[in-house]
Amino acid sequence: CDTDHIKPLSKNNIIKIKKKYNIPLKKYIIEFIGFGQGDVDILVKAFNMVRKKRKDIIFLIVGPMDNKIKNLINGSLYKRDIIVTGKVEYKVIPEYAAIADIFLMPLRDNLANRGRGPIKIGDYLAAGKPIIANPVGDIKVWIEKYKVGLLAEFSEESFAENIEFLLKNKKIMKEYGKNAYKLANDKLSWFLVSKRLEYAYKKILKSARSSVD
Repeated sequence: CDTDHIKPLSKNNIIKIKKKYNIPLKKYIIEFIGFGQGDVDILVKAFNMVRKKRKDIIFLIVGPMDNKIKNLINGSLYKRDIIVTGKVEYKVIPEYAAIADIFLMPLRDNLANRGRGPIKIGDYLAAGKPIIANPVGDIKVWIEKYKVGLLAEFSEESFAENIEFLLKNKKIMKEYGKNAYKLANDKLSWFLVSKRLEYAYKKILKSARSSVD
């Protein structure tokens, strides 16, 4: 988690960022950050389902948009409430992360996803906001053990249900956000992880030298 650059911001700073990017001030931001958008179509469909019931939400996609997603958005009745930034520099990711209310992480259950913890999850945790993800890979453990969000089935219906649940339960949203921030800073910051990695390398090197001797 890049806790040096990504972190929760004050309400006044969030307002400034929303104004900077012409994002409605009084709407909840459901957000996805990332270059890989292979599974984002399910999020667009889930957003459509929630948006049909309430008008106070925006779906923010931070990253480039492929044709599949573009066509899906253009065909949405609520395309005016879907904002796609296109490719952005990493230096502005902390701003976009800070204004999110709920982060989304769709993960198909395949071998590649089971063996990884997406970098964007670190950004989500550092921002101190709740996460809705599929129970695949490391994120399953983090959500279950540290209570940083909700696990969904890989369907637009399940994502929609979980989004609606959080929007109706502000206290739980706040609790998950605090837990996410704590996990990022106490266990998963780049500084702490690099220290553990350095220790592991030194231990392996020491063992190797002992074997040679």
